[in-house]
Amino acid sequence: MQQAYRGSARFLTVQWVLYPLVWALGTPGAGYIDPFLTTVLLIGLPIISKAGFGFYNLSKLRNLSPEVYEDQPEPSKPPGMAFTTPNR
Repeated sequence: MQQAYRGSARFLTVQWVLYPLVWALGTPGAGYIDPFLTTVLLIGLPIISKAGFGFYNLSKLRNLSPEVYEDQPEPSKPPGMAFTTPNR
C-alpha cells in the first residue's frame, strides 16, 4: 500500500509541476512557447492530469493484495448521515 501511495504522490507531483513550467515557458512568462500551444497545454493539462491520475490510481488499487484489507473494520455510517427521503 505504501508503494501505491508513493507512486500516486510522484504522479501528482510531476503533473502539478508542469502547470507553472508551461506558464513560465509560455506566452505569459518567457514566451518560448507560442500562444496557441500554450493555450492547448493549459487546457489539456487538467484533463490529462485528472483522468490520468484516476486511471493510474485505479490500476494501483486493483493490484493491492487482499491482505491489505483483511484487518480493516467494516465501514459504518457516521451519526446523522442516514439516508432520508424528502417530505413532499
